[in-house]
Amino acid sequence: MQGINIKISGSDLAMLNKKLKNLKKFSKQEFKNEIGRTAADIASKAVSKVPVDTGNLKESISYGAMPDNTYVEAVAVYAPYIEFGTGGLVNTNDAEELGINPAMIKAMFSGKGRDVNIKPQPYFFNSVREGFNDLLKRLKRTIKKDLQ
Repeated sequence: MQGINIKISGSDLAMLNKKLKNLKKFSKQEFKNEIGRTAADIASKAVSKVPVDTGNLKESISYGAMPDNTYVEAVAVYAPYIEFGTGGLVNTNDAEELGINPAMIKAMFSGKGRDVNIKPQPYFFNSVREGFNDLLKRLKRTIKKDLQ
C-alpha cells in the first residue's frame, strides 16, 4: 500500500493561518456582541408582538447582560399565562421548538379542574426562536466572510 503525500505551499499555509486567526479573533468579543445584539432583537420582537391591555406586560419585557450570561425576560406575574394560555387551550409549540420540555409547562398551566381557558397569545418564545435563527444567519455570514 502506497503512502499518501500531501504538500502544502507556504503561501497556502499562511492563508490558512490568517483565516484561523480571524476566526479566533471573532470567537471572543464579536461573538459576545452578537449575543447582546440578539438579546436586544428578541426583546424588541417580543415587545412588538405582546398583546396590550394595561401595558404592564409590555413594560415588563427587558434584556441585559451579566458577566457570564445574557438574558431576556418578561417579569409580569401573568406573562406565561398570556404566552401559553391556560386550561385546555395551553399551547407549547414555540417552547418545544426551542427544546423545552412541554410536560412541565402543560402541568403548570393546564391544571386539573381548571375552569378558566385563556387562549394563548404567543409573543415571547416565538421571538426567541426568530432571534436565534437571525443570530445563526449572521454568524454564518461572518464566518464565511472570515474564511474567504
